[in-house]
Amino acid sequence: MDELLTANLFPNRIIQCRFTFFDKKEPADLYLNFNFLFISLEIIVMQVSRQQIKYLRMFQQKKYREEKRCYLVEGIKMVNEAIDNVPGDIEVICYSERSSGMLITGKLTSGVKLMTASGKDIAAISGQKTPQEVIALLKMPNSPEEQNPVIDDLVLALDRVSDPGNLGTIIRLADWYGIKEIWCSKDSVDCYNPKVVQSSMGAIFRMVVRYDDLFKVLPEMKKAGAVIYGTSLTGSDIYSGHLKKPAVIVFGNESAGIDANLYKHIDKQLLIPNYSHNIRSSESLNVAIAAAVTIAEFRRQQNKNYSK
Repeated sequence: MDELLTANLFPNRIIQCRFTFFDKKEPADLYLNFNFLFISLEIIVMQVSRQQIKYLRMFQQKKYREEKRCYLVEGIKMVNEAIDNVPGDIEVICYSERSSGMLITGKLTSGVKLMTASGKDIAAISGQKTPQEVIALLKMPNSPEEQNPVIDDLVLALDRVSDPGNLGTIIRLADWYGIKEIWCSKDSVDCYNPKVVQSSMGAIFRMVVRYDDLFKVLPEMKKAGAVIYGTSLTGSDIYSGHLKKPAVIVFGNESAGIDANLYKHIDKQLLIPNYSHNIRSSESLNVAIAAAVTIAEFRRQQNKNYSK
């Protein structure tokens, strides 16, 4: 069984393994020592226990994520993205036997715990209606040092965005359009909420997401030379003028929009025009869709060498 497990985890590799069983009280624990071209890798392989299932399940809740500074990643694609982008952050990978051959293990660092599990075990950890075959526990990156914002291109600011799917999609959009930072109000949804992580499709591993008071941060950004834009139903047509950079684009809450008191820090309000021919049409766009349209127009203008 152990030989089969090892072969599935490290397919198509010539591996020298040293198997050592430790304390008899934990006969399921197995320490493996792999050597890949002068790289010594110690990985712990074990069967997940009830206590470990309970522990991993805790990270569905924000208070435990903040306390332990860890979060969950679910699914083969997402876990492989984590291995590819932030291998040093991975603490645990819990997987079914069927999924083991699909894991990209070459970049795993020493000390990672690999836990075999049944579908029922993974379902007990997962918060998804249809749990996937793999769940990983990752350490959160170190919080960026407190400093005055430096804006040299384009930055997003999110005011009270509460839907996990929207935040995850905006993180994914930012990654696609080469935006490095997103600033969120403190009452926005947690970026390490499992649904946010899932909908970011791996972009969360490449994005800096900060939480702060936007009433304090926006004036600092303006002082640093950025133009502050905000989306609004009463703004100017986004396609009617030149958009300057460096810039900050503010997007608001799904139902309430941008806080009315925050507009005093916004230099220009932008409207995405409605082209519907119907007398009655949608009142507004989803915040993630609005972000996609707005960011795309900024990048389009920059690529056409619009002047600042």
